Amino acid sequence: MPPMPYPSDISYQSWYDEKRIALGRSIDRAVEQLREMQAANSTWPLYYPSSKPLTQPIVELDDNDHGVNSLPTAPELLVLRLDVRFGATHHNEFVQRLGKDTIASVLEEKITICSRQLLALRERINDPLSKILVTGDVNAGKSTFCNALLRRRILPQDQQPCTAIFCEVLNAKKNSGLEEVHAATPQHDFDVFAFQDLEQVVTDARYTQCKVFVNDLRTADESLLSNNEVVDITLIDAPGLNHDTTHTTAVFARQEEIDVVVFVVSATNHFTISAKDFIQAATAEKEYLFIVVNAFDTITNKERCKKGIMEQIRQLSPATFKESSELVHFVSSNAVLRPSLTAQGNTNSKCENENMDEDKVRDFQRLERSLRKFVLENRAKSKLAPARTYLLNTLHDINTLATATVQEAQSELSRASKAMNDITPQLETQQKIVVEAGREIDTMIENTCLAIFDHNRSTIGDAIAHAGDEGGSYDVVYRGPWTAFEYAEELKEAMLSRIVDVVIRCEDNARAHAAKGVSAITQLGILHGRGTNAFENLQFRPAAMFSRKRDSLARQVDISIELQDFIDWPRLVSSGKFANAGMALTLATAIGSRLTDLHGWLNPALMLARSVGTDGFRRLLVSGILVTVIAAAIGHIMQQIPHAVPRHLAAKVAAQLSAIDYVYANSARITDRVRRVLRIPAEDVRAALNSSVRDLEQRRDDMDKLRDKSHAALKCFGNIVWASAAEENTVKEINLEAPPSFPE
Repeated sequence: MPPMPYPSDISYQSWYDEKRIALGRSIDRAVEQLREMQAANSTWPLYYPSSKPLTQPIVELDDNDHGVNSLPTAPELLVLRLDVRFGATHHNEFVQRLGKDTIASVLEEKITICSRQLLALRERINDPLSKILVTGDVNAGKSTFCNALLRRRILPQDQQPCTAIFCEVLNAKKNSGLEEVHAATPQHDFDVFAFQDLEQVVTDARYTQCKVFVNDLRTADESLLSNNEVVDITLIDAPGLNHDTTHTTAVFARQEEIDVVVFVVSATNHFTISAKDFIQAATAEKEYLFIVVNAFDTITNKERCKKGIMEQIRQLSPATFKESSELVHFVSSNAVLRPSLTAQGNTNSKCENENMDEDKVRDFQRLERSLRKFVLENRAKSKLAPARTYLLNTLHDINTLATATVQEAQSELSRASKAMNDITPQLETQQKIVVEAGREIDTMIENTCLAIFDHNRSTIGDAIAHAGDEGGSYDVVYRGPWTAFEYAEELKEAMLSRIVDVVIRCEDNARAHAAKGVSAITQLGILHGRGTNAFENLQFRPAAMFSRKRDSLARQVDISIELQDFIDWPRLVSSGKFANAGMALTLATAIGSRLTDLHGWLNPALMLARSVGTDGFRRLLVSGILVTVIAAAIGHIMQQIPHAVPRHLAAKVAAQLSAIDYVYANSARITDRVRRVLRIPAEDVRAALNSSVRDLEQRRDDMDKLRDKSHAALKCFGNIVWASAAEENTVKEINLEAPPSFPE
């Protein structure tokens, strides 16, 4: 295979620039897709793909939208993957337990980081500088390897960790040809040191990194730094990965700004856990890693060592394994450096190597040629390929996230549509129930109140109307004329008390009807409340309905007792009873005994008539009759007092109660109280039924909003799926493997 041309060749540079510009455009479009996804994430949270198969069909979108095919399984994310670990639980399944809002928030931050990394990659591919990061575990021989590349013992070497900061090795031409060490402080100042002070600098906590300016006097074909300015190269010696957490984190972060990673692994230790984690993180961007297995000369069973390490590489970086002949090297860096070599350098490289083991030197020289080829001659792979790999991984994650979100949106759309189909008839039915139940409750209350009012009016009215009936027993004893007024007062109080008792019985009747009404309304609420027990705990206390002073109206009746209340005039004068039957009976009683003895009666009468004369006798007879009649009348009146007083008092009570509308007032009072009592459970039932309607309306509105949001999410994320897939195909067509043939 003919050697590849240097990137300074015009045709190669044109081809390189074409690929670089194409990658830059794709990066810009990917960043725009990430921003669209971030904006959509605020209204519809991104759905993290589940490890379960995705079989939900995608809805058909309109002509301006793009459909998405269902995925058989949810692929793992590469760049936007959430870094969580929890025992043996599958990663995606554990992430799902975090909740949608938490996942969306974390993904928001990951997308922001990814966008920044893409923009940094765009700057990197446009930067002519190539940075080579030499990293690996502690004591893997990183500094020794860098010294071997320089053919000088410049960086400190020790069996203990000796590099605590990043050491950037640059061509001294950038420092006016002066070989110096510039140690940077956190305040962005730097101190200048000589090479012999470098060992103290790299272990000094005051410094964060240093720049080592070196004059590599070897030819351009041998040196990485002195390559006739074909490519500006910086060689970075990093602290060991498993030294401490701070250094390891710093190396992980630094690799994102590096073009080429040279990973130095000890032949005796192979890849440690921290090394595997670093390589997995690096492969998200860098498909190819340059791996150096150092101290290989110390291994006895070299084939076994090679087989074990190559198997690890195959699992960690398949692309590197595929091109292992160029990217994986088993060397001994110490063999390249003669012990007598000083830090002052030597211009004759052949003299330096004449006493070295030729096989070890050839292995290292082959490594150098491969590294030069990877960095200088195949710059598209070393410089552009990391950007292409990271971009493809990002587009893959965009497509995966958008597809999973589309699947979730489709599932939510189906759920919302089904819920709407279920809720709409339920809502219509419940609205009818509310109207019918309200009408039924109103009818029940009105019928109950009307029955109570009619009963009260009839009962109280009858009690007043028949208060003076002859058959009425008030337990009041008439003890004679001399207690007639006391009898009348007691009788009046008894009449009013009986009327009050009737009112109380009406209240008791109202309580019973109210209890039945409350029970009926409660049962109605339970019946239409779909099994709710909200009314079962409703407490009704009938005794509290009329607990206050029941009837103050009767106590306000003021009836005076008059003399005429003791005389039953209608009975005395009605039907001529006084002139005929009454007086006749009285006279007959008074003189009847004398009439039976006519002889005994006539003799005294004749003697009286002769002595007083005819006229005098006549006058005497009339006076006697009048006295007899008056005495009879008074006797009759006294006899009729127990009958006359009740009728007269009842008439007066009825008249005064009628004047204050006593019957209606008490009937209305009792009825209104019942109505207020029944309205309490009635309002509770209405409120519960209306609440169920509002709940259904709220669910309907929520599902309607969810359906609209699902449609919008399907459209938005469906477009992102289509755009990311199209952009991924575009990036895949950017071939960095085979540069064009150049004419001789």
